[in-house]
Amino acid sequence: MDDQNYSRLEQLLQDNIELTQENNKILLSLQRTMRWSFWGKLLLWIIVLVLPFIFLGPLLHTLIPVSGGEGNSKSLFGLPSADQIQTLLKTYQHEAASSTGQ
Repeated sequence: MDDQNYSRLEQLLQDNIELTQENNKILLSLQRTMRWSFWGKLLLWIIVLVLPFIFLGPLLHTLIPVSGGEGNSKSLFGLPSADQIQTLLKTYQHEAASSTGQ
């Protein structure tokens, strides 16, 4: 091989290295964009799914007595209220104390 072929091979190798570096920059940029996109979409869905409960929860809680609920003794979404849990704990403690005392 002569010098012309070597110089041509060197030029092709240099072009290949430059293209590889440019490709690497593009891939890193895409990866960074995808990461930001994932966290942005996650934050958006959290906002979309949580904010209605934050803002509408108190409004729905005020409508429970109107809809035939028992006020504070009935909780929103069918979950036990704090009063119901306290009553249950007191009942359990009272039964446990009376059964150990006998």
